[in-house]
Amino acid sequence: MIASIAAALLFSVLAVPEPFPADCAPRAAHALHVGGDVTAPVVVKSGNIAAALTKNHAPCLGLLSFEVTITPEGNVGCVRVLQLGKGVTITPELAASLREAVRSYKFKPATRKGKPVEVLFNLTYHFKCQ
Repeated sequence: MIASIAAALLFSVLAVPEPFPADCAPRAAHALHVGGDVTAPVVVKSGNIAAALTKNHAPCLGLLSFEVTITPEGNVGCVRVLQLGKGVTITPELAASLREAVRSYKFKPATRKGKPVEVLFNLTYHFKCQ
């Protein structure tokens, strides 16, 4: 009984992520994962996720998570929105605005053996309106 209540609570907090668009799925499948000899990319320039949230009247407190591919040039390639936490409903309009904001991020690329590589990376954004 307690386990099923815990599972129900966990399920209510985690949402099913949107899939990668069909043209991105093969790219995401071949991207490397950070760890071992693959270094993590580093944010050089952030996108304006707060503006996308405000524009779409999203709630003022929450957590968003994105799974992205980051190219060897440090650009965001594919983006899929993952929804974590309560209070944020990802509408198609909000998802499109968020993907656009995330694509404006710029990274120092991930590397493997000193050479830039494409990676699959999770980007988490905590937001709170002022």
